[in-house]
Amino acid sequence: MPSTQNAATFAAHMIGHIHAFIDAFHDLGFDRDRLAEDPELAKAAADAMIIAGRPDLTAAEFTNAGIVIDAMLATWNGGSPSNKSVLYDLL
Repeated sequence: MPSTQNAATFAAHMIGHIHAFIDAFHDLGFDRDRLAEDPELAKAAADAMIIAGRPDLTAAEFTNAGIVIDAMLATWNGGSPSNKSVLYDLL
């Protein structure tokens, strides 16, 4: 039975979402790199967020986010074929 959805719209949206995801994921990788390169950045970021009205954010939360991004990058680069190559194939 054929799909009842608009396949062309679905494909265009999925490709657009994958493109946006890859861009955002690369940016998060750069953020993680900055955290790794500067041991004082997480605390400075938390201090800046206090001034910006977000006193609930701590240095540990920024550090933990970097750890999570590391784990996500390991998954991204893993697999056979690599997980990232499966998404890049659609671009």
